[in-house]
Amino acid sequence: MAEPAVLLRLGACAAALIAIVANSFATRWIATATADPSSADTLGATVIAPVVEETAKAAAVLLVFLFRRRDFTGILDGVVIAGVTATGFAFTENILYLGMAFGTDQLTGDSGIASVTAATFFVRVIMSPFAHPLFTVLTGIGFGVSALASDRQHIRRVAFPLAGLLLAMGMHAMWNGSSAFGEYGFFAVYAAFMVPMFGLLTWLVIWTRQRELRTVREELPAYAVAGWLSPAEPYALGSMRARRIARRYARRHAGRRRRGRWRSTRGTRRPWRSCGTGAAEAALAPTSSSGKGNSWRNCGGAGTRLAPHWTTRHG
Repeated sequence: MAEPAVLLRLGACAAALIAIVANSFATRWIATATADPSSADTLGATVIAPVVEETAKAAAVLLVFLFRRRDFTGILDGVVIAGVTATGFAFTENILYLGMAFGTDQLTGDSGIASVTAATFFVRVIMSPFAHPLFTVLTGIGFGVSALASDRQHIRRVAFPLAGLLLAMGMHAMWNGSSAFGEYGFFAVYAAFMVPMFGLLTWLVIWTRQRELRTVREELPAYAVAGWLSPAEPYALGSMRARRIARRYARRHAGRRRRGRWRSTRGTRRPWRSCGTGAAEAALAPTSSSGKGNSWRNCGGAGTRLAPHWTTRHG
């Protein structure tokens, strides 16, 4: 998968910069055209900001989808890539909002719990730290579903990312406009939409991961029968606990040099567990030229490359 640091930079720098410039330009243009700065600010928060910000974050995810295609093999990859990118974006945006709030308090002399800084911190950091990742994950799911489609399913490959982006914009607009729904509008939207959506997406991620592990446990024994894997490896790859034990074993017994070989495949740093998962998925979708099985093809198709250096074959 693409390095988390790269994804954070895409969100925190590129996407945030584009969104800041576009939001400012659009809001000022509306204020000048309507001669009503108050309405321009409301329109900018509920319409302009969701469209611009979600498009900017989606563009960062699209770059990974296009240029690091082997890292995009399904829904879970879409959730992780979109979530990390949006986290970087939220980090930058929170700093800007907290800075502006602090500047306001300096001018008004407010401090403590009654200050604008405290209120901003409570709303953005305590109540909604996962807001931006939650919105953009919908776009990531769309790209993940698109990654599972074959090259001949052109409509599906385009429609699902666009549908995810539109859902992200809609949720973002509802969240930003919650303050206009009355005194308790923010809490109503938070309880009725944000919390259930967060729970639903959490369930989806867990279900997808368990499905992948079940696929590995069911399909990889055939590779063990063929001699490409040891009998224990399909079950080790099919359990998150066993994977953690394997990594711990490699750190303790393989050393830095051998641990690097354990993580690498054909010169890349792709873990051998990704190759195993890709091999299992390829068994279910052997004719797909995209999506399932990508990580297996990136391992070169050599089953022996799936064997880690910590097995009994090496001591």
